[in-house]
Amino acid sequence: TMNAGQLGWFGNDFPIAAATTGQIQKVSVYFVDNGTGSVQPLSIDFYNTAHVLIGSSATFSAGPVNTWIDVPINNVPFTGEFFAMVKFNNLPAQSYYLASDENGPYAAQDLGWNQTATGVWAKASTLGSNPCVFLERVTALVTSEMKSVVLIPGQPNPVGVKSDAKANQANVRGDSHSYMAMGPLKVSSSDSSVLSGYNVYRTGNSGTGAFSKIATVNALTYLDVHPSTTPLASSWKYFVTALFKNSVDQTTLCESSSDTILVHFPATGVNELGNGQIMIYPNPATDLVNIKSDYTISRIDVINFIGQPVYTSSTVDAKTAKIDVSTFTVGVYFVKVSTTEGIRTVKITVTH
Repeated sequence: TMNAGQLGWFGNDFPIAAATTGQIQKVSVYFVDNGTGSVQPLSIDFYNTAHVLIGSSATFSAGPVNTWIDVPINNVPFTGEFFAMVKFNNLPAQSYYLASDENGPYAAQDLGWNQTATGVWAKASTLGSNPCVFLERVTALVTSEMKSVVLIPGQPNPVGVKSDAKANQANVRGDSHSYMAMGPLKVSSSDSSVLSGYNVYRTGNSGTGAFSKIATVNALTYLDVHPSTTPLASSWKYFVTALFKNSVDQTTLCESSSDTILVHFPATGVNELGNGQIMIYPNPATDLVNIKSDYTISRIDVINFIGQPVYTSSTVDAKTAKIDVSTFTVGVYFVKVSTTEGIRTVKITVTH
């Protein structure tokens, strides 16, 4: 833990195969009482292998102790190795310990890390600890097969769980780590799932603070989620989760999140086009994506799910266009269509 008034991070390296991509959906953490600690507000930051921030969680409480705490994550994208770091941000009092394992069968892999307020990274074992892993596990949706996978530092695959990345074991870190040591503990295939409905989450009118669920609707219901008495000059953040259940016994398989959007009231700035004014199809796509607009298209941008531009056309000047995605890597992309009347961005999935 951190002393009161100090800034720092503790967490784990997740050295998964470099070819593995997906979206982080949940982190489970385990805290223990240190005798002087208490419940404090924390958050989790995610970094890529170059220690560049790729996403963060909302604030959560470090408590209760001696039990797993689930922290929902709004689809943070990752490619290969990443770090999940619990952030202790100038707390007014000492928090509980983020538990670590120093003598278990996987502790010797030394996956526990610390980051200081000045950005210095070091393994926890260099700070007076034994080699360790923190009690922290990540649930991610792996893009290649759209499966919910639980990653636990050092935990091997259980018998009967198939890993398609065996051939990539040498690509993990080039040392004693292997993908099988970081492989999935649980796998829930989406093959037998059905969409059962949606949960809608929203912040307060400042656009900050924790999200709270404001509604649950079935898959065929329209819901006006904006307040009927919206104050002027207010901002609201929303995201929607799609609930999937097993088609046989109706047990919940996963809750997959949408992007987070910020809504200003009254609406100002860029005109975001409504549904029906631009069509982008087919979705999922394999070869060509068709774009049809009621207005003249001036520009098309395609961005991958980690924010990198992969296609741009700035001289369209027509109401229809096509994008060849046959050479795109399988995964999720965002197609941003700029027209004479405004902009619309649509998420598509490319499969081959």
